[in-house]
Amino acid sequence: MTDRAPRLHGCYAVPLRGGRWGACQVLGLSDGQADVVAFDWVGEEPPTLEQLAKAKALVLSHHAHRERVQRCYYSGLVPPDFRALGERPPLLSGEMQPPSYGSWAGVGHQLLLQWRWDHEVPRAELERYRAGDREITLGETTALPSYTTTIGAARWADFPWPASEPVPWRALDAAGTLTKLTYHGRDVGVISYVASRKLVTELNWYEHGQSSLDFRGASLLELRLDVPRRLAVSVDAELRELTLSGHGKGRSVAVEHPAAGQELQLHLWQPLGGVVPPAVKGLERLSELDLGPMKQVDLRAIAKAYPKLKRLTLRGKYAKLEHLEALTRLRELESATFYDVYDLDVASLPPIGELPRLSQVTFGGLRKSDAQLLRKHFATLEHLDVHGAKNDAWIAANANNPLRDWVDDDEAFGEQACKIFAKAYRAATKAGAEKGAKKGKAAAEAKQALTDFVKALNKLAAKFELADTVRREEAYEAYHQLVALTGVSSKLADAWWGELCDF
Repeated sequence: MTDRAPRLHGCYAVPLRGGRWGACQVLGLSDGQADVVAFDWVGEEPPTLEQLAKAKALVLSHHAHRERVQRCYYSGLVPPDFRALGERPPLLSGEMQPPSYGSWAGVGHQLLLQWRWDHEVPRAELERYRAGDREITLGETTALPSYTTTIGAARWADFPWPASEPVPWRALDAAGTLTKLTYHGRDVGVISYVASRKLVTELNWYEHGQSSLDFRGASLLELRLDVPRRLAVSVDAELRELTLSGHGKGRSVAVEHPAAGQELQLHLWQPLGGVVPPAVKGLERLSELDLGPMKQVDLRAIAKAYPKLKRLTLRGKYAKLEHLEALTRLRELESATFYDVYDLDVASLPPIGELPRLSQVTFGGLRKSDAQLLRKHFATLEHLDVHGAKNDAWIAANANNPLRDWVDDDEAFGEQACKIFAKAYRAATKAGAEKGAKKGKAAAEAKQALTDFVKALNKLAAKFELADTVRREEAYEAYHQLVALTGVSSKLADAWWGELCDF
């Protein structure tokens, strides 16, 4: 047993974003799961057992919760930033009803959300939330908003609005349950509006066209931005996730963060050229990096830019992983996850002994021959997950198939999806080749190829009941790869998609 294994009736101080502390207790241990309850205690310093003596279980009343005790089953080790306080009699007895499952990170997240609800959100905003949403008229659109609303110059916007025109943001006050806002446009007024809504904790802002953005004073936990040539961003310590899309060579990003990125999750999405982008300045103490999709990954560049990483996730695209020996420079690395990496020299991996804090490694999507070597290399690791191994023939046949990762959901489901795309690809290529000489026939063939593709995916999704939002988006992207082959206009193709897709 390691020092981080959950202890029966053990109490732990839980760090919260922004510098506060909460606490939890392990009520039971069974089949690798810890039954954990949170205390209704938050303070500026870690508590003592004496301070918790009169504390009760945390009862959630924030957002849609209605007097539910924060109690869940968690697997794995206690997070290293939790502090063991000792043991005390169990806060609650009896079985958890109904059982609930989550991750250890959920303890601190729920403590923070409830604390904010009780101490930071104005009463008027709480009353609007409880009252629900009212219909909004914005431009030519009248609709009922929801907790997640999209505004701006985007095809799927709930409220379309020209990107260059100021938005009447106060109209969104009628969206009482609004917690996540997505905006496609250049009106910087969105910053002050989000800061005025303490329950808005997620902002996605695209096509903003700004070189400097200051979100300090907002209540954001998650922020997503696209990257122009130069971008400077200022955020508070409570921000949990920062996603930057389209960073790469020739672009510069600087982030002002109170702790230089400590306990921040940085997601670098769709980096230019599929290679490691230039370092994000100001995040020298970054704790977590999620990067992808990648074609080529230089671990030296990552270790140099973010030497204090605790958690690293690399999402490949039939990626080549280079300079694995650089992992030894990440002395605080606890978890490493690699997806879709098919060019890998396992022999160059450093010995486990040179990675003193590493306890969890995941490889998903790799060559079968590499999988065998990895299991041997990491045989003494506490948590090793190697899945999605493919033989060389499958890799060669599906290297350019955008639905290839679906086999990781279900092998039969994924295999059929790959065949559906391959068939549609051949038909779309044929239609595109004929569009000059046989325009009428080619147009009919193009529509038929696209229609057959979507209908086949409809049947597949209904059969396996495995399609979700992510897979639907991937199917849409695959559909537009076919559209590009046929020469059909995107506008017309989108209309067909809207009529046909029912998963």
